[in-house]
Amino acid sequence: MKLRTLIATLAVLALLGATAPLASTQAAEIGEGVAIQPADGPNGAYAQVADDGTVSIELDGDAAVPGEGLPADALARFDRVLLIVNTNTAGDAEGRQAYVHVTGEGAGADGFDFYRGSDVDDSIEGEDNAVRLDTGESAAVGFEVDTRDSFEAADLTLTVVAEVSEIAEAVLAVETDVPTAAEPVTFNATGSDGDAVAYTYDFDDGTVASDAGPTTQHVFDEIGTYETTLSVDETAPRAPNGSDSVTRTVVVRGGPQTGNPGETVAIPDPVPGGPEPALQSVLVDPDESTTGDVSVRAIAAESVPDVTGTPPEGSPVVGAANISLSGSPDADATVSLTVADSAVPADASPADLAIERYNGTDWEVLPTDVEDASGDTVTLVGDTPGFSVFAVTENDAPALDDDPAPGGDGDDDTAGGGGGGGGGGGSLAADFLASNLDPASIEVTREESITVSAELESDGITGDTQDVDLVVGGEAVATQSVELDREETTTVEFTNVTVDVAPGEYDLVVETSDDSVTGTITVLAADDVADSDDVADGDDAADGDDADGADDAEEDDQPPDGELGGVGLLPTLGIGVVLAILAAVAFIRIRRQE
Repeated sequence: MKLRTLIATLAVLALLGATAPLASTQAAEIGEGVAIQPADGPNGAYAQVADDGTVSIELDGDAAVPGEGLPADALARFDRVLLIVNTNTAGDAEGRQAYVHVTGEGAGADGFDFYRGSDVDDSIEGEDNAVRLDTGESAAVGFEVDTRDSFEAADLTLTVVAEVSEIAEAVLAVETDVPTAAEPVTFNATGSDGDAVAYTYDFDDGTVASDAGPTTQHVFDEIGTYETTLSVDETAPRAPNGSDSVTRTVVVRGGPQTGNPGETVAIPDPVPGGPEPALQSVLVDPDESTTGDVSVRAIAAESVPDVTGTPPEGSPVVGAANISLSGSPDADATVSLTVADSAVPADASPADLAIERYNGTDWEVLPTDVEDASGDTVTLVGDTPGFSVFAVTENDAPALDDDPAPGGDGDDDTAGGGGGGGGGGGSLAADFLASNLDPASIEVTREESITVSAELESDGITGDTQDVDLVVGGEAVATQSVELDREETTTVEFTNVTVDVAPGEYDLVVETSDDSVTGTITVLAADDVADSDDVADGDDAADGDDADGADDAEEDDQPPDGELGGVGLLPTLGIGVVLAILAAVAFIRIRRQE
């Protein structure tokens, strides 16, 4: 930028007469911090400043000293008549300079010559003889009048010219409304001031442009926050070679991605082949049907405070995005945000994360659950009352569903009441709760096969797979691997399981890693089943003893009557042997009765 030229017109009244000069201390402001006023000392009385700012020099009379006029036919000098002051100060205009000279019809002609101070050889006429005045400096101006030859008393006009340097000032505007990764961002520095300014941009991404003009464009490869700095340097010969700089924060976001409600909107890499984004996908499921589009614009974690003006409650920010639903900006909805597992702090687990929403004034922590954390990503789900900027942070959050988990508290002693495991939701690992054992009570013969089922429910906030055991008498007799998604319910069935334990009564249990449901199983021996059949035929008493109180064990030693008298023995033993056996049996019974 060129030096600014300022002009003051002097009316020189060179009339022969005897009028004394008038004293005055008023200054005429040329502007930009340069003023003209009468000089200190006696000759300053010849300089007059009118109320309208007009500066005049009145030379009347025929004396060579103030008050006695201008001598005729003589060479007269008047030192230090005017004073030109650079009134700028270091506090409000640091580095501003002024170059001052006198020009015009009265300078260097008609007998008038202007010089600096009291040195007649130090001319101040013409641009080549301009006097440099730094901040706060001043220069006195005198003149010489030659009335010896063709001098004619007349009103002469001359001009004081001041060239004032601009203050180096850097002004930078970011003209791109939403700076986006891999797209040009426009910078405008035309509002900067300075003399012959050179522009240098440091874009804070490793790129410095030292040969750029007042407007330029730059492409940022990745989303993030960049502190872009503009430096202006003055290069004009008469400028003080000043410089200035200014920094602007540039928030570079990802390109907008759109999709339909209920479908996953993927966040692509900011630059093909670049690092994976921390926020990888978003799913919006409104409570009511809507035909609007879901729009997602990813935001770098460090840029969130710049976008909203205030940081979220939790720290650090793992991933963030501006999410909108066209036509329904305030709709209630469930949002699912998936972040890269590598973006989660090393000392935090997925259960330590929360979804926060900026409501235009403050951040609010949404009820949040971990929907999935089984791979290289973590998916959080939360309920939102509207759309804005969302952030995944390390923060405590209420569970999405605060109702106690099903499965009982373990105090129910009835069969099928379920164990006391599990408890209210909110843990990351899935809790498998067991209930509804069927059958709750069963009686079987040893080595007989049974079929048992139970209901299982996942009370965790992620899916899981567990081994589920069928236990009889403290020993697992069968095992199944069961997979359940979040809040899923299923029935596990153990079919044709052989029970090979000693006769007796045992606990019958379906058991998970977190819970169990318990019933009873009675195991009978095979001969116990035969005895119960005899009782049904009326051969034995109901309690298993003979009517006369004899032990069943002794009776059990006797062959059944049907077999002893059966004709099946005759062909083998012969009739004599059979009669002998019968006689022995009769003898034994007689002796027992005695």
